[in-house]
Amino acid sequence: MFNVLLDLPKTFSVGIDGNFLSSENSPFQLKGIKLVEPGVHFIHLEDLNLNLRSGIWINGKDDHTLVIDIKDGISDLSVFIVNHMTREMIVKPSTDPVDVDYSIEVGKILDTMSENFPLMVNYSSLNTKHPHWESLTKYISFPRILDVLQGNHWFTLPISTLDASKQENEYLIDKLSKTSMEKNPDRIIQSLRKDDYQMIFSTIEFNKTARPNATPSQLTQDSVDKSWFVETKLLPGLLLEFQLSFLLFMILNNASAASHWVNIIKIMLNCDSLVEINENLFIEFFDCLSIQLKIIPEELVASSDSMVNLQALKESLTTFNETIENPKVRRSFNRVKDTLKLQFQFEDIDFLDDI
Repeated sequence: MFNVLLDLPKTFSVGIDGNFLSSENSPFQLKGIKLVEPGVHFIHLEDLNLNLRSGIWINGKDDHTLVIDIKDGISDLSVFIVNHMTREMIVKPSTDPVDVDYSIEVGKILDTMSENFPLMVNYSSLNTKHPHWESLTKYISFPRILDVLQGNHWFTLPISTLDASKQENEYLIDKLSKTSMEKNPDRIIQSLRKDDYQMIFSTIEFNKTARPNATPSQLTQDSVDKSWFVETKLLPGLLLEFQLSFLLFMILNNASAASHWVNIIKIMLNCDSLVEINENLFIEFFDCLSIQLKIIPEELVASSDSMVNLQALKESLTTFNETIENPKVRRSFNRVKDTLKLQFQFEDIDFLDDI
């Protein structure tokens, strides 16, 4: 088991995985989460005054304590790890000099944890409240997370509500560079070039999905059937990115993650030939999507001013519904249709008529 030690203002809430906790209306200030099972977990914080969220993925190991220190708000988190058995600082604060003696600091941390242990929430008391979490993270492993998010072998760098993906930053840099009248990029462009805190999702541009040196017939095929692009450019990490982008969207309200999640849905609904070649991929994909749609708050995906409007997928959903012939994939897809009908009142959508 491992622990997460926090010192949060009352205006902050904290969560782990699919659980959300707050000490705002409690006489006691939440001091952390104790006795967490080893493995991959998502720690997320929210500044209730600013309505901003930030989170880190952690690779928890027995006998260790993760310490999260909020310096100047939700966007400035200092994270380090202590082995509470050997009393060693395993991962040091990044801003500290290399030759710092941490023995005194580790002692203070362990004393603080001992004092605050009764005020820390026991993870086992939360574990049964979100039965879908295991399914929502089925394809997420820590080494693969590091393909998308920056970090070390213990935790990722914080990702916040406002962080953009590398793809979006590069798009903005290109647009700003072309419209800039200056010889040198301005401060906005330079800030977009920073590498920290960026999500490096696979690039999906629907007008750039044709294979290199394609023949005219291949160009036509690739314009309507994205199978070649998905098979060669998005696999094998597609399901990881699909689940990771969904959770960053749903928990952190991150717009870049929301956009990537929708793009994956749209491109998978336009892969006619790949369905027959790799039916298991589509069964797993639609099973993931069905669970996601069951638990996501309606206000995030079904209103005119939400980050995602599922109605925008109507054309792709309808086309897939009309063309799909594989019976196993259809059964999995039908579960998505059922969820759309029950959760989001999609009765007016033509493709639901045959449910």
